[in-house]
Amino acid sequence: MTRKQQSAFPEVGTIHKGEPKDGERFGADLNERFRVEFAPDTTEAQMRFYAAYDTYHPIEIRGMIASTSVWDSWYFANEAYTSGGQLIAAADDSQFLHLRNPVTGELLVRNGEPFMEYAPGQVFAYQRGEREFEAKLKPSGRLNLFLPELEQFVIFTLKTSSFYDRINIEKHLAAIQGLANALNGGNAAGIPIRVYRRQGWVTWNKPGGGAIRSQKWLVNIEPESTWAKQAMKKLSNFASFGAAFADAEVFVDIDPALDEEEEGLDEDVKSMQKDWK
Repeated sequence: MTRKQQSAFPEVGTIHKGEPKDGERFGADLNERFRVEFAPDTTEAQMRFYAAYDTYHPIEIRGMIASTSVWDSWYFANEAYTSGGQLIAAADDSQFLHLRNPVTGELLVRNGEPFMEYAPGQVFAYQRGEREFEAKLKPSGRLNLFLPELEQFVIFTLKTSSFYDRINIEKHLAAIQGLANALNGGNAAGIPIRVYRRQGWVTWNKPGGGAIRSQKWLVNIEPESTWAKQAMKKLSNFASFGAAFADAEVFVDIDPALDEEEEGLDEDVKSMQKDWK
């Protein structure tokens, strides 16, 4: 399911997992580190961030859930854009949610209606004159983060184009929401979190049998340790939640070739665009 952020705080920066693109070449993976990029005219936010982290390439982001539900801070969809930035297609794991013909401008699917099936790796084919084109949909995940140490009501957006990150992030967010349900009537706002990268194993179970294992630097999210200790005292069955944040191998049925991390680490909206003309 595609989830859209509901945060009303202004965005002052984005958090990436790789170096910037060098021409047409994608930036190198930063492994355990992040790279923070600020929007124009955000000098105060930049100064406050550096005062708190002493770097713009932190190993860990100290954030806080700023929405009642964790899902209001998370967005994931498979997307395709034109070279001009127009959204051609967006889909969840099973159907198109938005689909527009980039040649005629005709809106073919809006808010999932009419139903049009989608499978990961599928492309949208269309024709311009005598030429045929394909728009490839790519994973796109965005997580809104509020950083209380900056003492400003602003957000940073963590971006990922990795399907494997999506699995890890949603697993951890679900566990945090479970804690909010048990402790605070479902309200997750105010829960302090740690966001960091950890190298872990990913296993792809091949349709014809067998498996392929590889190591990836995955985004991890867990409650801040002091808050977690207090939560443990209130929950007699906390062990089930604690296990959700343990280092565990990721098992997927999707072909690893479809994971966009193989092509580029930091494909924001503009860098994900291709010239479909």
